[in-house]
Amino acid sequence: MSCKNVMTSPAIHNFARRASRTRSGVALVMVVALMGAAALMSYALLEGALSRATASENLVRATASDVLAESGLNLAMYYLQNPSVAPSLNSDNHWPGATGIVLSSSVRGTVDVTITRVSGSTFTHS
Repeated sequence: MSCKNVMTSPAIHNFARRASRTRSGVALVMVVALMGAAALMSYALLEGALSRATASENLVRATASDVLAESGLNLAMYYLQNPSVAPSLNSDNHWPGATGIVLSSSVRGTVDVTITRVSGSTFTHS
């Protein structure tokens, strides 16, 4: 048998075809695995960005709530110290507070203020 006949025998061709198919199957599995990994990484990045955006929005709302509450307290103290400029006075001659106070058209939200006399000239506000 010559070397030429051994190289072109059907057994070697079948082996070469099987090896080629096996390699292309492995390549396909690797490509699918890499695509899956890329999809998971993309999802993780998007989820992280969404989480940060939500946290940022919550921080803005919490800060706005704190500012509104502080403004309501300042308004109550001002009207208690200057009852002559208060919008209304009760029978104890102090501003009783109000609900739904809009501080400015540029400020979102309203403030509810309630003033109660504890004793003498001591007041509480909420």
